[in-house]
Amino acid sequence: MTLAAYEAEAREFVEAIGREHYLNGAGLKPTLAIAPLFARYRHLFARPAVETALAWRSDRRGAHLARFAATGYLDDAVASLDEEITNGLTAATVEWDGEPIPYRLASTRLANEPDPDRRHELERLIQTVTARFNPRRRERWEQLHSEARSLGFASYRALCEEVGALPL
Repeated sequence: MTLAAYEAEAREFVEAIGREHYLNGAGLKPTLAIAPLFARYRHLFARPAVETALAWRSDRRGAHLARFAATGYLDDAVASLDEEITNGLTAATVEWDGEPIPYRLASTRLANEPDPDRRHELERLIQTVTARFNPRRRERWEQLHSEARSLGFASYRALCEEVGALPL
């Protein structure tokens, strides 16, 4: 695939995945479904395509597509975990004042609560829900590091520094 063809399909993917995140985040869609998008655009993130894209890093445009390909490869590897975490948090509730409130709205309630003791209690409840998903988040990070190593980088951090031009 040429750099121009790859770039055109990458734009389509970015638009589709952005729309999916927006619809879920705005509450217009009850679940996040990114795995089907990664499946539809899998050819962009297949190992040979990523290795080709990594070789394009000699100029700014190529470097941008190399970042896209490498991070897409990693994101594809953890898409099901991302869905599980996001959908779990979307469905989660916090019991507050005898009623369940959506987890995503709890921080708004927290910001508007004038009583410091009640704020601390609500924060504790929010942290409890957040903590339920931490084992899956840890699994996600471990998988990202493993996949970065499989691409020949020393770690996920090294990938970010070398491909992402993000000095950590």
